[in-house]
Amino acid sequence: MKIIILGIVLLFTSGCFIVNYPELSQEKSRLEREQSFRRGHYQDQIERLRNQVVQLNTQLADKVTELEAERGEYERKKTGLSEELELIEREYEGLVEELEAERDRYKRDYEELIEERDEMEEKLAELREELETAESELLAQKEETEYYKEELDKFATDYDDIYEEFHNTIDEYEKLVEENEELLDKIHSLEQQLEDKETQLTEARDDIREEPELQFNLDAPADRLKEELTALSNDINVTQTPYSIRILVPGEKLFAVGTAQIESRSHSTLNEVASLLKNYEDEFYLFVEGHTDALPVVDAPFPSNWELSATRATNLVRYFIRETALEPESLIALACSSYRPISDVLEENRRIEIVLIPRELYVFN
Repeated sequence: MKIIILGIVLLFTSGCFIVNYPELSQEKSRLEREQSFRRGHYQDQIERLRNQVVQLNTQLADKVTELEAERGEYERKKTGLSEELELIEREYEGLVEELEAERDRYKRDYEELIEERDEMEEKLAELREELETAESELLAQKEETEYYKEELDKFATDYDDIYEEFHNTIDEYEKLVEENEELLDKIHSLEQQLEDKETQLTEARDDIREEPELQFNLDAPADRLKEELTALSNDINVTQTPYSIRILVPGEKLFAVGTAQIESRSHSTLNEVASLLKNYEDEFYLFVEGHTDALPVVDAPFPSNWELSATRATNLVRYFIRETALEPESLIALACSSYRPISDVLEENRRIEIVLIPRELYVFN
């Protein structure tokens, strides 16, 4: 039974193949023609693409050659520029060193000139006071001469008396002229004395520099003040010179910018500072120096930094006298304006300095 069924299936399958074979042959021919057409079409495209690839390779090779040449030129230029840059850097470093040395030299010269200028200003102030006194005396003598001239006019009716008084007046006038000449000689003499004193001062300063044993021994009080004030506030700085102890208080701790009114927040610190200074006023004068920055005063009741620094110093002195136990005779207020800078930073130059100078060194006549 199974064999019969298998035979029927084979017969049916064979009949189907026989029936479909011509159609398959036609389809095969059509597919072969289409394949042949596509093969030719694709071969043309491949040939065109190959030609394009060859052209691109040629262009690429030319571009690579050109870039290689440019790179070589760039490397040569880069090497040259590197050498020039190294040379410029060496020259720049040399110039920087020279400029720094020159700046230090100018700075030292400037500081020396400032010291000499201060000394000359003090001497000039003394000379001006003497000159003003001489001028006042001369003016009084001129006024007296004018008085006698007026008296001559009043008594013109009495010729003899007038004549005698006239001669007396002439004699007095001649005496005044002689006194005036003597005053002029005295002024010239004072100028010569000033020059001699400046020479002596220069020699004395040189002697002091050569003889350090002449300096006051301020180490003990300076160290004690540093310890006491550092414990009080880190903002207060204490320094020592051969003849003084300087206490620096930043301006912003005491005053608002452009004002001279002492801030209430600083009162407790100032009271503590005054309490410490009380222990030293028997041995030292206390100079209170007002310092400002170099910016001009704007929108303030002060014509210049001189008035601002002076008002700050005097306000602090008045505060010490009014609110603390410091004696007025030991306090001196000084105005320094912006002419004693200690830094290139503006706010660091706005400060108050309390300078302790031994009483034996600074004698008031």
